[in-house]
Amino acid sequence: MRITLLLLVLLAPGAESSEVYKWTDETGRIHYGEKPGGKKSENIAIPKHKKSTQSAPPDEQQRLENIRKWTAARQEEREQAKLKKAELKEKKAARKKKCNEMKNSLVDMQRRGRWYRLDEEGNRQYYSEEELETRIKEKAGVIKKKCR
Repeated sequence: MRITLLLLVLLAPGAESSEVYKWTDETGRIHYGEKPGGKKSENIAIPKHKKSTQSAPPDEQQRLENIRKWTAARQEEREQAKLKKAELKEKKAARKKKCNEMKNSLVDMQRRGRWYRLDEEGNRQYYSEEELETRIKEKAGVIKKKCR
């Protein structure tokens, strides 16, 4: 109660220029007021409020400009992220396509019995069983390494 009364007195309009008195009544309770309330009232000096040291808020135009800049920056970030995501998606699709082609080629090598390469004159040089087995293992290793 006392604190509330003190706050009301301190925050009341014109409180800076008026005097505040403090006195104790017959029951021992302390009171505050603008007028002395008893024989033994004392005047209390209330310090004036200090002005805020913070700078004034930017005007409305500046605030709106700051919001526009911030919004534009966030939009640019979203667009960059979207482009990066699309690029990664394209790379992933291309890698998947290449892996599928290599896997199909490996399956073809395993199913067909006769594979050949062309020499400088355009003649067919057939792979031996060992050469074919080596080529299949190499291709399987590449697929395992690149197509995780």
